[in-house]
Amino acid sequence: MKLIFAFLFSWISLIFQSDSGIQPKKITDKWFPEPDIVINTPAFQKKSGFTNHREMMSFLENLKLEHPQEINIEWIGESQKGKSMPLVRIKTSNKTKLKVWLQGGLHGDEPASTEGILYLISEIFKPENKDLLNHFEWAIVPMANIDGYENHDRYAANGLDLNRDQTKLMIQESISLKKALCQFEPDLALDFHEFRPYRKDFLEMGTAGLGSAYDVMILNSSNLNVPQNQREITQNYFVNPLMEQLSSLGYRVHDYFTTDTHLNFLYLSQGSSNARSSATSFALTGAISTLFEIRGVGLGRTSFKRRTHSTFLCAKSYLESAVKHTDEILEALNHPSDNNMVVIKTQNDQNDQRVLMVDLFTKDTTSIILPTKDAKNLVATKQRKIPQYYLVHPSAKAIIDRLSWFQLSHDTFASAQTLTIESYQLKESCEPSPIEFEGVYRQDCDYDVVSQTINLPAGTLRFPVNQRKGRILLEILEPDVPNSLMSYQVLNANQYPVLPYYRLP
Repeated sequence: MKLIFAFLFSWISLIFQSDSGIQPKKITDKWFPEPDIVINTPAFQKKSGFTNHREMMSFLENLKLEHPQEINIEWIGESQKGKSMPLVRIKTSNKTKLKVWLQGGLHGDEPASTEGILYLISEIFKPENKDLLNHFEWAIVPMANIDGYENHDRYAANGLDLNRDQTKLMIQESISLKKALCQFEPDLALDFHEFRPYRKDFLEMGTAGLGSAYDVMILNSSNLNVPQNQREITQNYFVNPLMEQLSSLGYRVHDYFTTDTHLNFLYLSQGSSNARSSATSFALTGAISTLFEIRGVGLGRTSFKRRTHSTFLCAKSYLESAVKHTDEILEALNHPSDNNMVVIKTQNDQNDQRVLMVDLFTKDTTSIILPTKDAKNLVATKQRKIPQYYLVHPSAKAIIDRLSWFQLSHDTFASAQTLTIESYQLKESCEPSPIEFEGVYRQDCDYDVVSQTINLPAGTLRFPVNQRKGRILLEILEPDVPNSLMSYQVLNANQYPVLPYYRLP
C-alpha cells in the first residue's frame, strides 16, 4: 500500500509540476542547488515569470548605451505576430580572429536559453573577459522564437517547430534566421535549448518514477557529410573539454539522448545527424557547431539560476576552446578532409548504455541500462560520387528560393549550353506519407542517376560544391537523402519524374 501511495503521489506531483514548475524540494536541494552567483538579467529582477520581448529589448538597449562603439542592434525580420527579431552585433576591432553565432529561444518553453545568452552578453564586457571579447566578431539572437517565447510555447505561432525547419524552410522566422546566419558565415555556431527531465517513459520506471539527473546534454552533429576533420575537432577540442569542466564544477553532463519505442520496447536514441535541426545544418554550412540541452522544460523557475549558469558555462567553455584552437579551426573549415562520396543512407548498431537518473521515491540517484542507437556509430549504406557542380533549371523557383536563403555562391548561364550531366529520374511512382510531419506529407522516393546530354537554357544556376557552405548542397539537393528538399515535398515527386536540377560530374 505504501508503494501505491508513493507512486500516485509522484504522478500527481509531476502533473502539477507541468503547470507550475514545482519539483520536490528534497530533489532540488540535494541534486540541483542554485549557484552562489548574482545574475542581473531581467528575469532575475522579478519574482515570477521570465524575460519578455520588451524587457529583453530594454536590457539590450541599456547595454548598447554602455558600449556604443562595440554593440549594434540589427533587425533581421519579424515574428508571425509582428514583433521585430533583434540580432546583436558586437565587434571591438578589425583584428578579430573568428566569427561566432549564438542563438537561444528557438523553442519558446526553454527560457534558460535566452536568459543564459543575455547573461553572457553582460559578462563578456567585464575586464577579465577582454581577451575573449576581442577575439571574436559576434552575432547573437537571444530570442529566436518570440511568439512562442511570449506564450511559453515550444512552437512558432503557426504551430510548427523551428528546429525541424532547417532545410525545408517553411516558417517565416526560420527563413530570417537562415539568411542572417549564412550571410554572417560564422566559424563557430551555437544553439541553446532546454530538455524535459521528467519524461513519460521515465515516470513508468522504478517504484514511483525516475527523472533525468543531468544538468546538460550535448548534441554535436554525427552527419557523415560533415567533413571528418570538422567532426573530430568539435568532439576533441570542444565537447570533451566542456564535459571535463562541467563535471569539475559539480554539473552532470552527457551526450544528448531522447527515448523511443520499437515493438513496445524502450530504447535511447543518442546524438543526431539530421540536417533538419540546427547542429547539423550549421555544421554543413561550414561552422563548428553544437546544440546544448539544459535540464529545464516543465520546471518553471525551479533551479532557474543553475540552468542559466549552465547555459553561460557551455558558451564560455566553447569560446575559450576556440581561442586556444583558432588555427586548427580555420584550417579544418577552409580545407575540409577529402571525401569524394555523398552519403545518402546510413544505419547504426545498437548497444547498451548506462544513464544516471534521480529516483522520485528514494530521492537518490540511480542508474539504468537501456539499448541505445548512437548516431556516433553511423555507417554509410548508400553513397554516390559528389559532383563538381549542381545545376538548377531557372523554372525551379521553389528550389532556387531556398538555395538563395543559404547565401550560396553560384553563377548563372548567360546563354544556353549543351552539357553532359547526370539527371535524377524517379524509379517508380512515389506516394507521400499519410502522416503529416511539421506541415508537410513527406515523400521517400528512389531515384536513378542517369548520364545524358541536354540543352540548358540561359538563366540556369550553377552551384559549386567546393565552397565553404557547399556541404549543405549534398543534404538538400540529393533527393533520396532523408532531409532533402524533395523529402519535404518542396516539389511533388510524381509531377517531376525527372527533377529540374542536375549534377555536373
